[in-house]
Amino acid sequence: AEPDESGNQVTSEITVIDYSTLGRWVVVDEPAAASFVRDRPYLTGRAGYALELPAGDDKETESLRKELLAEHKIERVEVSMDNGRTYVAASGDEEWRYRIETTEMPDGQVNLLVRTRFANGESVVVRHSVVVDEKAPEVRLLTPQERDRFDESVRIVGVTTDDNVLESVAVVLRQGDKSRYAVPGFVEGLYVDIHTLGATYFDVGAGLTFFDDNVRLQTQIGVSPPGRFSGLVIGAKLLANVFSFPFSFVFGPDLEWLSAAIAVGANFSYFTMSEDTIAFTPEGLVLAGMVAQLEFPRVTLPSLPVFNTFGFYTEAQLWFISSDVEAGTEFKLSFGVRANIF
Repeated sequence: AEPDESGNQVTSEITVIDYSTLGRWVVVDEPAAASFVRDRPYLTGRAGYALELPAGDDKETESLRKELLAEHKIERVEVSMDNGRTYVAASGDEEWRYRIETTEMPDGQVNLLVRTRFANGESVVVRHSVVVDEKAPEVRLLTPQERDRFDESVRIVGVTTDDNVLESVAVVLRQGDKSRYAVPGFVEGLYVDIHTLGATYFDVGAGLTFFDDNVRLQTQIGVSPPGRFSGLVIGAKLLANVFSFPFSFVFGPDLEWLSAAIAVGANFSYFTMSEDTIAFTPEGLVLAGMVAQLEFPRVTLPSLPVFNTFGFYTEAQLWFISSDVEAGTEFKLSFGVRANIF
């Protein structure tokens, strides 16, 4: 009790706190309270029921211990993001985790309730909060202007804004024209490709992607087995996606990394028609064919700056033979893998 400004004695209300080393508990380990989160992180923690179990090796005591443990077993851990109106089950029990879908939330503070229910009907709740920060900072350069000239020093002025507190702003100067550090605008990606079977023992190729990576243009080189069309094979292939299926569309964001696609296109290849040697002679000829690819699985790892997409495909080839002894068509099947460099 302390006197107020007028000298009267002020007594606070009595607050009773019960403390025990035994009982139900739940804690959140990561992320820390009030920390900034993005990219759908996991909320992780631990839960349990502290018990004082009877000691002894006889069957009756052992049975009693099992009974106490069963009565205080964790039934489920739940997380609420609307102040307890609704709860969603987390995965796990003594060690649990829950995916925070930050991409589906507005930026700002999010208050969470974590509740653990036990077999005997008891429950325990802990409050936690994080700050969603999916929106990237905005940077605007005021000076210098593009193509300005300088001597000895450069004064750089700009404005950087963000909904949350900025930690630092860094400037990097690089020599030469900026075009040396950028990919031409019409090119969206570069990939390497290798496949086996089909018209050749194997093919190794490289290509470019356009139109949101839905069109591919590649060149390849391979070796054909002895036969009617043989020798070194140099070709070009044009493919266009006609169907794409992201597995996240059905199974949720946890499978954003997995997809499948169907592509159709054309292949033009020059066969040297030399079985034992590599020789370019008048006997060499060009064959054309239609191709269809089923690409599955297609794995995307956006956290990697390069080699972040890998696709395994099955390719059906229908070759058109318009000359030689007998004209006609021939069907081939090949299997390959494609890796995006960027």
